[in-house]
Amino acid sequence: MHNDWGAFMTALANHLLELIFAVLVAYAVSLRNRFTAWLNARTTAAQRETLHKLATEAAALAESMMGGGAGALKLDKAIKYVSDRAATLGIKVSEQSIRAAIEKAVLDYKAQIKGGTAVAKTEQ
Repeated sequence: MHNDWGAFMTALANHLLELIFAVLVAYAVSLRNRFTAWLNARTTAAQRETLHKLATEAAALAESMMGGGAGALKLDKAIKYVSDRAATLGIKVSEQSIRAAIEKAVLDYKAQIKGGTAVAKTEQ
């Protein structure tokens, strides 16, 4: 009988250890998923910040190179500049997002020139 009790306790201890291990693995997976989501969100925010900086550079470059007028041509040059620089930095972004960032940079610039306040920085 004593031998049966020892076998029962050994089996119970093994099952408890398996259960604890399973809970720890599930917790580790949960932490990994949360960390991955956090990292992806930070990367996206950093990429958006870089996109806005590139758009401001592109708008200033197009304006200084081409002066007044030729808006469509300036926009095309600015889009190409941002697209090329973003690709060099390993940032994948759509042309629509690039155009939106450039348009915002131009609006901010015009607001500053006219003595108004710049458009508030977009939410990230």
